[in-house]
Amino acid sequence: MALPVFPRAISVIREGFEEEIDYGVLRTEMDGGVAKQRPRYSIPIVTRQVTLLARTLADRREFDRFVREDIAGGAGWFTWTDPVDGQSRRVRIVDGKVPWQAMTSEIWKASCKVESIG
Repeated sequence: MALPVFPRAISVIREGFEEEIDYGVLRTEMDGGVAKQRPRYSIPIVTRQVTLLARTLADRREFDRFVREDIAGGAGWFTWTDPVDGQSRRVRIVDGKVPWQAMTSEIWKASCKVESIG
C-alpha cells in the first residue's frame, strides 16, 4: 500500500526551521579518565521543527482531514518533499500534534515536529 502524500496546498516555510540528527549516543562515566560513548543507532533519527502555512481556511481543513483520516490522527507515516534537499522522504508527525494559529481570517500557520529515519 502506498503511503499518503503530504498535501500540496500546505507550505513549509523557513521560519522556525530546525534539524537535529540523533544517533542515540550512550555515554557511560568511568571511574577515572574520559567517559565512554557509543552510538545506539547505525542509521540516525532526523527530527525537524517545521512551520506549516495554509493560505486558506479550506487548505487548513483539508490538511486536518489528511491528518485525521490518511495518517491516523498524526501517528502514521507519509511521503513529503524534504525542504532541505528536495528529496522524497518517509516522515511522521512527532506526537501527532499540529497546533494551528490564525494569522488572518484565511491564513493559518502551525509549528510541529516531523521525524524520519536516515
